[in-house]
Amino acid sequence: MFKFIISGELFFALFLLAGYFKEALQVPIDLTATFFILSVLCAVLRIGRTLFTNKINNRENMISKKIMLHAFLFLIFFGFIWLSNYYTLGSKYSLEKTLKFSTFTAWAFFGVYFLINNRKSLRNFLKSLALIALIMSLYTVLGLQKSPGGESGFTAVAGDNYLGLGRSSGLGALIFISLYITTDSKKFVKVLSLCSVLVILTALFASGSRMPLISFIIVFFTAFFTSVKIRKGIVYIRKGFSYFIALLGLGIISTLALASTGIFDTVIRRLSILFTETDGGTSAEGRIERYKTAYETWVNHPIFGTGVGSFPIHFDGIDIVDYPHNIFLELLSELGLIGLLLFLLFIVYPIYIVVLNRKIKAVFLHSEILTSLFCFMFFFLNACTTGDINDNRLLFTFSSLVVVSFVLTNRDNNVALNNTDSLKNAS
Repeated sequence: MFKFIISGELFFALFLLAGYFKEALQVPIDLTATFFILSVLCAVLRIGRTLFTNKINNRENMISKKIMLHAFLFLIFFGFIWLSNYYTLGSKYSLEKTLKFSTFTAWAFFGVYFLINNRKSLRNFLKSLALIALIMSLYTVLGLQKSPGGESGFTAVAGDNYLGLGRSSGLGALIFISLYITTDSKKFVKVLSLCSVLVILTALFASGSRMPLISFIIVFFTAFFTSVKIRKGIVYIRKGFSYFIALLGLGIISTLALASTGIFDTVIRRLSILFTETDGGTSAEGRIERYKTAYETWVNHPIFGTGVGSFPIHFDGIDIVDYPHNIFLELLSELGLIGLLLFLLFIVYPIYIVVLNRKIKAVFLHSEILTSLFCFMFFFLNACTTGDINDNRLLFTFSSLVVVSFVLTNRDNNVALNNTDSLKNAS
């Protein structure tokens, strides 16, 4: 489980999470850009090896119809963002936003397709994300005694990116739960994963970030309730469900015990503010004002919006970095109904092929598909309240990963069926 190798999957995972931990390392280079370049180089080398060898299966994976359609939908949305630069009210921020989307966010989407071509590389990628999140959480938890919450009350790996810690922690916990704890892994792996999740959840609660915590809780209970299904009067229980219950019990006990130490005071206070103060407190008030501005902008420009990066012109009156903190209102105000529709087409498509595809006959989906779906749901919920479209690039990553996990699982199942049929014919 903890076998860690230098690979394209690892560089890609580091690229996606670098913004959450790079301040702690204090190196003189931009780690996001560095891992971006390294992961792209790995993809180029991998494509070269595939094209110039006889790996027929890998070539077929690269041109899967489902993957091609998903990529095509993304490119249409991508093209519309560039088109909106011709009528946007912004200038500096619009260009910066477009360029970042064209590089980092686009690679977050396409990197999955270029780097993950079998179930082993898929699991290596998920494992890399989980282990990076675990290391960040360990770093945070070990430092809680020295500075429990810091001056601001928030906790981060370094600096003030407490949301980054919250998001990476939620991601890591979900991967450990759905990829190891609730599967047929070895007992040692399950216990080790259980301990890892408890450490990660300590960091998540201590971070003080509300939406990552709320999103994790929603996805956790979704995973919990979907682990039991009734079909034709027969009750099916997912493997590892007893460990799921153990995690729930240990999590509640640990949270209550650690809460008495004061390290969770910030998140408890911030959650209570939502229900006790008018308009949910200062943070929520600021978001509501942005929501109103974005909505009014869309009402006045319903079809095309006012162009990428134009929101701060309406809200702040100047060309600076600012956004509504809701990806739907951001798209409506800047790209109008057309932009939102194009976005929804490629975001909903992966869910469609998994949930509505009649070829899925198993009671429970494969662990890789479930893991991708749960992480996608986690980042989708976060995108509704925090960051702009580029800050939410992991949503694009898991959109692609849902498609890839589905394609690879179906391919392996078809290969297994063909082998079985061949053996029958031979006999």
